[in-house]
Amino acid sequence: MKIQELRSKLADASKEDVECIAAEIYKLLPKAKKESDADPLIESLLSHDEIKQMKSKDKEVDFDSLKAEVEEFLNNVDQGYYYEPNRIVPKSKRSKWRFEVKNYVKRLDAVPMNETYSAEAARLMRDLYLRLCRGCGYYIFSSEDPFRAIGITQTDFYERVVRRSFALGVDDDTIKKALMDATSVFLDRETLHAFLEFVLVSILPTSDSRYKTIGVAMSMIEEMEKELKKENKYSNHRYYLQSNIRNLCDTILGIGIWLGEPDDAIKYYWMHDEEKDKEVTLYRLLQTIDFFEGGSELWRKTYENAVKVRKVKPRSSLYERYAKLDES
Repeated sequence: MKIQELRSKLADASKEDVECIAAEIYKLLPKAKKESDADPLIESLLSHDEIKQMKSKDKEVDFDSLKAEVEEFLNNVDQGYYYEPNRIVPKSKRSKWRFEVKNYVKRLDAVPMNETYSAEAARLMRDLYLRLCRGCGYYIFSSEDPFRAIGITQTDFYERVVRRSFALGVDDDTIKKALMDATSVFLDRETLHAFLEFVLVSILPTSDSRYKTIGVAMSMIEEMEKELKKENKYSNHRYYLQSNIRNLCDTILGIGIWLGEPDDAIKYYWMHDEEKDKEVTLYRLLQTIDFFEGGSELWRKTYENAVKVRKVKPRSSLYERYAKLDES
């Protein structure tokens, strides 16, 4: 009889029958076997201590092993070993990097958010996300679209990172990292910064955390504006800073809309958007309102204020849309 057959029969047996079967089988064992193997096993199974210790040990070993694997992978990625010829990562393994990442994500997802390893799991998940983002701008993998290669969208991966990070507490440092990971990363072909910003705004758990995020974003913009003053007019870093400031302004506006307090966020947008052409600023502003608010009243109000007060001349597509709103 196979073990599975025995389990099946015992599952249908009464408690008395199981006790009788166990006793009869025990009688069949030689005395030496009873003392050396059977008795200790029975005692440990009845106390459950050995099982608990084994599970605890396995859990610890599993995470330590996972952490070591992920950190080795990240180091190899940083060294260029998954793209350039080398003796560290074999050629056959370089093309299979996506399977490694999918496995790491699956195992990190399985780590409970309230356990001893949750902080380390959150860090490793974020580190993987950042490498994949970098892979959208530079060749570091044998793929031009890392997120598509692993079968997880950039937006979904970002959401995993933020949820796991915020589960540990929403402090200034965590918020700053979440803002950076939404506004200053390279994007794949299917993602906009607005998608990531929306995820962040929607996941923030309370109004207080949203106000705090506005404050952190404003502090980041202030620091970037100081850096801008030191940059050459045509430097790549200047372009990078300006782009980040615009994206942070979008996020602040999104939070303002979410809170039902968009007016101050719109004023801030006009003051700090780095676009010289105010018509382009208006276009971006209205796009962000569309994305986060989806209605027409705030859009109309913002358009009219730009035209009447700021003397902006909107492009034809904006004018035509406003005309249709005015007719309705």
